Amino acid sequence: MATADLNHNMTALATNCWKSQLGLPTFVENDANAAAYGEYRAGAAQGYRHVVCLTLGTGIGGGVICDGQLMRGATGGAAELGHVAVELDGDLCPCGRRGCLEAYSSGSALLRYAMNRLECRRQGAGSVLSRQPTLTGAIVFEAAAGGDRLAQDVVERFCRYLAKGLTSFQFAFDPECFVLGGGVSEVGDLLLEGIRRALPERDRHIRLLLASLGNDAGLIGAALLARDSL
Repeated sequence: MATADLNHNMTALATNCWKSQLGLPTFVENDANAAAYGEYRAGAAQGYRHVVCLTLGTGIGGGVICDGQLMRGATGGAAELGHVAVELDGDLCPCGRRGCLEAYSSGSALLRYAMNRLECRRQGAGSVLSRQPTLTGAIVFEAAAGGDRLAQDVVERFCRYLAKGLTSFQFAFDPECFVLGGGVSEVGDLLLEGIRRALPERDRHIRLLLASLGNDAGLIGAALLARDSL
């Protein structure tokens, strides 16, 4: 059975199961879709009708709002934006494919690349990152802003691939804005500045917004989806 069909069947099964147990209208939604809807209705994207939302965390989730409606696709599998290819035959993604955006611009990818660079004694020598007991995305971005060359290379690579994905999504969906959420977005303007530097000059009109609902975006979006569906 194809993955899309399996996702569709599992969603339908879960919906029917909970509906029969509760005796109430029941809705099942992807977490990234719910977060996108939350930001559209109650967060950073209020007032816009065409929105692309990316959650940059362990992986990359996506949600697309088109003319005020959540885009789900034929089987509910639309907007898996983290698995759009940005590098032909590139790095292996957790999904099993190669070259996915998630393999380059997720929080996990950022830290993995930083650790790989630090393990090379010649490259890691002298970097402030080598003196950190643990690494986080915030530490890497802050080190880059402070002039650490290794951290700058790591952040530049991360933002370059993310900018490549955003440019493709701009052509595909023509959104009014992009909303960036997830753990990596907590570095704030450092992320936005890095992406803007990486964007080709002709694409710097793209509107980038930081998500405003934090970890509650999915909860808020799920509640609003259920209410609006009724």
